[in-house]
Amino acid sequence: MSFLVPIALFTWIPFVILLHLWLPARKATSYAFAAGWCFLPMAGYALPALPDYTKMSATSVGALMGIAISAPHLLMRFRFSRYDVPVAIFMIEPFFTSVTNGLGPYDGLASTLTTTVTWVLPYAIGRVVYCTPQDIESLVTAILVCGLLYVPLCLWEIRMSPQLHLQVYGFYQHSFAQTMRGGGFRPIVFMQHGLQVALWMGGCVILVGFLWIGARVKKVSQYPVWLVAVILGGTFVLLKSLGALVLVALGCVALALCKLGWTRSAALLFPLLLCGYIGGRVTGTVSGERLIETVTNYASKERADSLKFRFDNENLLIDKALQRPILGWGGWDRNRVRTESGGMTTTDGWWIILLGIRGSLGMICFYLMLLWAPTVWLLKSQPKTWHLQPAAAMVSGLAVIAGMNAIDSLPNAMIVPITIVSSGAIVSVVNARKSNVVRRHPGAPVTAMLI
Repeated sequence: MSFLVPIALFTWIPFVILLHLWLPARKATSYAFAAGWCFLPMAGYALPALPDYTKMSATSVGALMGIAISAPHLLMRFRFSRYDVPVAIFMIEPFFTSVTNGLGPYDGLASTLTTTVTWVLPYAIGRVVYCTPQDIESLVTAILVCGLLYVPLCLWEIRMSPQLHLQVYGFYQHSFAQTMRGGGFRPIVFMQHGLQVALWMGGCVILVGFLWIGARVKKVSQYPVWLVAVILGGTFVLLKSLGALVLVALGCVALALCKLGWTRSAALLFPLLLCGYIGGRVTGTVSGERLIETVTNYASKERADSLKFRFDNENLLIDKALQRPILGWGGWDRNRVRTESGGMTTTDGWWIILLGIRGSLGMICFYLMLLWAPTVWLLKSQPKTWHLQPAAAMVSGLAVIAGMNAIDSLPNAMIVPITIVSSGAIVSVVNARKSNVVRRHPGAPVTAMLI
């Protein structure tokens, strides 16, 4: 591990604070979360009696301190709403899970603190920093800027193999064998896995699609929006991620439904897929055999075998989770099952991890935190006016990305943290629109897109 790892991580909090003193809170927060996730090392430090110190915990704490110093009025304008109820339950539920499993109040408090820093704090920051669609332009801009900066890095690793994290920070963040796909390489850059890079770049493609096709924006900064779309889209295809391709296809379906005026169908697309899969797997009505056959026929046997392995493990984990269906088993691998060979089951999907550790209550509250407000926004969106209010199209794009992350959490446990920030931001926008705080400015330029 290079000496740059502790330098990068431990100087990040003061840097984020200075960023908030230099830029408006919405811009500083946006770039802190986007750049922190894209460029800091995939490493962490165990702290006594505190959650692990990682790049996202550092970003969240730094952003909170920066807001408290430079814009404390933002913290004062927070008003609890119905959308915050599942978040509050998700935050305190680990305490009761630990106590009911005999792990003790200390473990419960530690789990609650970890949940707060990892999930609730980014959500709360999104809630207080962003209030209008115009505020969210800054978040979209930061995501697209980092996406464009990732283009040459991805292309380099596609050609030379994933080496950047090793060369800069001195270690591989994941198994090198999993970077080889289709006779080439799948880039990881500075993220946890190649799938996460593909999900990030796919999200950028969806955002540009909502700007170009949805809002009919002509330029991103001085560059034609079609050129930005081609650059991001071409790079995304080269990432060799079948799962991300499916997710982007679903995002494009949602965009098409919005353009056709079928906003209800677009809004319910991801929640219905999520609930249908989880409900089917828990009840046993969805075995996954047809999906495995489809992957075998149209992809490869290697991918099909991987999928079958996941389904087999899920079956064991579901049976174990249903023994404590409400509050779950708690931590310390109590949710996992010892196999006949003496090993432990592999937990791949975030939903099954939540169901096992936090029970159905924690799992439901998490997905409500992620999808409730984005779904409401899409239900009430007016795509016909997006060309007059491009910022509204950006909010819709972020709402679709939240849905994509939710579906990705079924086979994987790689939620992109900035998605939680955007979900919190959408809650504030929905609340503001409901209370007539949002002011419409027909024809206003997309100022935040001046990259």
